[in-house]
Amino acid sequence: VFAGYSRKLVVYKNDIFSMNTKSVNLFDSSFELKPIHQGYEYYDMEVVGDKLLFSTQTGEVFVYDGLNVRLLLKLKTRIRDIYQFKNTLYLSSEEGVYTLQGLDPGTLTLIAKTPFTVMVLVDAMRNTWISTENGLYLLPDLRKEPILYIRDVEFNRGALTLYNDSVFAGSISGLYVIDCYHAVKNFLPLY
Repeated sequence: VFAGYSRKLVVYKNDIFSMNTKSVNLFDSSFELKPIHQGYEYYDMEVVGDKLLFSTQTGEVFVYDGLNVRLLLKLKTRIRDIYQFKNTLYLSSEEGVYTLQGLDPGTLTLIAKTPFTVMVLVDAMRNTWISTENGLYLLPDLRKEPILYIRDVEFNRGALTLYNDSVFAGSISGLYVIDCYHAVKNFLPLY
């Protein structure tokens, strides 16, 4: 009852943590859920360095260090996904994509105004792929504006990944497989 529906499991400091709709929990060896945080609707949870981060429907990002939970930042929008590439943290929100350098809230920057962002990933050429409820965007490295790559398609949560230099993007109309080098060589020169 306190936990809600299960959304995600991650391993953090050799323990399993469960993110549910109503709580974030330690999943102990006796298969019991021991809450470490409650009171919000939770959307994503990721291990970032030596910390566990989780985001909420109301725009909070919390940090857990193994002992205590603290609020890292609060946006005025739902945060659906947390993604890390090197020292940059990406937050997918209803307003678009925010980044932070390390875990410093003072570096918070909106890098793409892509409404209803579901997920992001960064390819080997440092291009940022942004899946939304309205299409797939490509934000080239060192550019300021994302380019619409696939129009009018609703992409699914948890269905964007990079494998062997191909982007796999799951949507309500099927799976898209995009060769990153082909996109850079043949699509980006048009822009």
